[in-house]
Amino acid sequence: MNAGIEVERGTLTNVAVRWNESSDKWQITNDGSTYEDIATTADVAATSIAGLDDIGDVSASAPSVGEVLQWNGSAWVPSLVVGPAGADGSDGADGAPGEAGMAGAAGEPGAPGVDGADGADGADGADGTDGLGYPALQTPATQYYDTEFTFGSTTFTIDISDTAYIVGNRVRLVWDTSPDTYYEGNITAFDLISTTLTVDVDLAVGATGAKDVFNLALTGEPGPLETVGFSFSSNTFNTASIAVTSITVDPYGRVTAVSAGNYQYADASTAGVVRIDENSMYMDAGALSVKAGGITDNKVSASAGIALSKLATGTAGNILVYNGSGVLTSVAESGDITIDASGVAAIASGVIVNADVSASAAINSTKVTNWENDQIILATQIFG
Repeated sequence: MNAGIEVERGTLTNVAVRWNESSDKWQITNDGSTYEDIATTADVAATSIAGLDDIGDVSASAPSVGEVLQWNGSAWVPSLVVGPAGADGSDGADGAPGEAGMAGAAGEPGAPGVDGADGADGADGADGTDGLGYPALQTPATQYYDTEFTFGSTTFTIDISDTAYIVGNRVRLVWDTSPDTYYEGNITAFDLISTTLTVDVDLAVGATGAKDVFNLALTGEPGPLETVGFSFSSNTFNTASIAVTSITVDPYGRVTAVSAGNYQYADASTAGVVRIDENSMYMDAGALSVKAGGITDNKVSASAGIALSKLATGTAGNILVYNGSGVLTSVAESGDITIDASGVAAIASGVIVNADVSASAAINSTKVTNWENDQIILATQIFG
């Protein structure tokens, strides 16, 4: 069992001297954990020094002849005793070059150099696969279409299925016999297997009657209609006589119905297009009507002969007078006269005063009130 003396040093590391029972040695520690043997006279006598390096603070590895031990501040080392400096000897031969040192750190990047000339263009790449495209389709010559101004869904058989046409495209179908005859509308169905194309026809122009072959191609959407006034120079519209009391037009401004008489559709030979002035006319469910307040003075004929019965009703006996704003207004007369519902005017009772009677009126005495006997008129008073 080990035994010894330990010094308690408070917050510092304890130190101790102990007897090590295992090694039969006295030991000492300065850090509380590492123990060194305490040397005895016998231990020292038994220790032999093989060389100066065995002395703790002597470093005498590979000494040279004539060197002595000299203290360098931390250890005894072999060195020559330096005498006074002699005269400089002649330069010796250059030594062999030393090994290259390590590369230094890279410097900052330099400014970009001038661009070099463009290289030659590379060879063209291979052509890509052709797209489907929009070829001009054609309907078979063996099929006839009796679509005389038929608006709405119409199905056509076409001659190709490998095409980029899709539902929603607007197309024009032109009669192969006459380019002035064609239909337009949006594709609503396209069956690539049966090669049938359904178009919602909303525009038909040209000749009537059955037709056979049509050429089909993409077309643009119709632009907005211009809104301008319209009029008829007589009771004729193109070559058809019309008694116009109400006109119905489609969304593209083509006449589709009138209330009486005959009419013609808008096509290449009879341009029956009606355009309306939005300030004076309006369209309601296809019927064209005059807008309230749309008729102004310049639209009324000088010979219109408007019946008095069409004027607004008023109060019996009132008269029409332009007011301070220049507007013709119905007012009741006032002042010294009255007027009845039949137009008879009369002087109101008790309204005539002396100032109203002319100095040269020469009123007949029979029109003066009756007097008492023996009365006379003198100045402005009556005396009896």
